[in-house]
This record gives sequence, structure tokens and C-alpha cells, in this order.
Amino acid sequence: DAIERSVARALARWNVGNVQGGDNALQRLEDEVATLRASETAAATARRSREATVDALAREVHARRGHASKMLAWQADAEQWRSRVDAALEKAAATQAGLEASQRRITESNKRSATQAEVK
Repeated sequence: DAIERSVARALARWNVGNVQGGDNALQRLEDEVATLRASETAAATARRSREATVDALAREVHARRGHASKMLAWQADAEQWRSRVDAALEKAAATQAGLEASQRRITESNKRSATQAEVK
């Protein structure tokens, strides 16, 4: 739209210059059109560059969110396993304590039996 308006203005100036007898009016018009095209090309290139940058940033954000989600899931799994291991260790410790108590009772019972056997 802006380019079309600029070309229309340039054509109007060219027509005025042509009517006034300007010898270089056509060359000035061609130069202005070339300048406008170069400007349009530069603007389009800059726009594509910005769009590519935005796309790259969006992909990076998406990748980092995915990575963060995986890290949180791994952390939750690790916490769950840590809890399971702690529970298993507590259970093993309780079992060990029970076995040691049983062993002491058996040892004491054996000592009593041996003492009573010696007495008889």
C-alpha cells in the first residue's frame, strides 16, 4: 500500500515535471522507483529476519519448557524412589531389631536351660 502510494506520488511528480518541460523527469522517476523497490526489498528482508528470529525463540522456549517438564518429572520420580527406599530401610531396620531381640531371647533361654541342666 505504501509503495503504491509512493509510486503514485512519483508518477504525479513526473507528469508535472514532464509538463513543465523537465528533461530528466523520466530518469528521476526511474531512480525513485528503484529506490522504492530497494526499500521494499530491505523491509521484506528485515521482516523475514524478525519472523525467523521470533520462530527460533519460540522453538527455544518450547524446548526449554519441555526440558523443564522432564526435569520436574525426573525429580518427582527421584523423590518417590527415595521415599520407597527410606521405607524399605526402616522396615529392614525394624526386622533387624526384631531378629536381634529374638536372638537375645534364644541365647538367654539356652543359658537358662544349660544352667538348669548343670543343676540337675
